[in-house]
Amino acid sequence: MMANIADCLDILARPERVNAIIGEELENIREEYGDERRSTIDLMGDPNFNKRDLIPRRDMVVTLSRGGYIKARTSPTTTPRRAAARAARFRR
Repeated sequence: MMANIADCLDILARPERVNAIIGEELENIREEYGDERRSTIDLMGDPNFNKRDLIPRRDMVVTLSRGGYIKARTSPTTTPRRAAARAARFRR
């Protein structure tokens, strides 16, 4: 038991030993599971795929300042009318 503890402490104290153990384990995984791909990858992609579909749809208010700054708010309490009222107060 003490020899096992000493070995574990030695592993933790020497980064090169940690890297060697990780390398051995990755090699074992490659040998066990590394076979040829069974499915094909279509590089042309799905003609119906659109990158915009990955962006979640949310109601938001986008504000553009005179200085060119853009701010987007997704808060459920911020409605376009409330945002316009705030912007009008800010302009005064």
